[in-house]
Amino acid sequence: MNDLPSNWKEMIRRCSFFTARRVIADILHVGTQQAAARGEVVTWKKEIGDAWNLFAENPCYETAVGFVAVEPTCFKYFSGCCPGGALHKTGSLTVMDFYVGCYSLETNIADLHILSELSSQEYEFFPRVFKGEVIYHAVPVELLGRKWEFMVSLVNGRIIKWAASLELRENEVAEMVQSTFQHCEWSLGSPTEEKQGWFFWDKSDGNVILQVAQLADVFDISIFATSREIRKL
Repeated sequence: MNDLPSNWKEMIRRCSFFTARRVIADILHVGTQQAAARGEVVTWKKEIGDAWNLFAENPCYETAVGFVAVEPTCFKYFSGCCPGGALHKTGSLTVMDFYVGCYSLETNIADLHILSELSSQEYEFFPRVFKGEVIYHAVPVELLGRKWEFMVSLVNGRIIKWAASLELRENEVAEMVQSTFQHCEWSLGSPTEEKQGWFFWDKSDGNVILQVAQLADVFDISIFATSREIRKL
């Protein structure tokens, strides 16, 4: 198929599909602008346009395979977004160094202001997992121009996990998910795993998860950071 490697489907399984979507979208945007400057219009065959739209709306392995199958020249972007590829980002921070607002897993408990422990009813939805674990609401944090609800989980006075969450209306979700993903990617590199609705960064000192969920007509974006220290508890 247009000189694609025989194992091309397996090669792109580890692709950062969100990154690939952004790379290809940027290339298409530049191409459209250049064509417009020449007084031309870029057109695609219907099957290519349909496959791109499916991938753009839901960047995942299945839609990527469908797109490359009808537009093999784009395979290089998907392979480039795999670990070790030219387009794959490594990031500059560890999980312990990853911040939201002014807080990270390294934050001293004395710097967490106005903590409020979860009620017994809330613990039913956010149950303790570790012996001695206490979960608190903290002061909302500022991230990407919005106020995010912030919770911390402490064991023996140390933060082992934090969670930041933001509720949005449908017309706000796409842009904020993109901005939040870019914030995580810039700090931590390309995700180590992706599934529909969430992105996972696994590091030697812990992990970070970006999750997008819909509850009725409300969308929730959440970031979770968990210390590797939990394995010792």
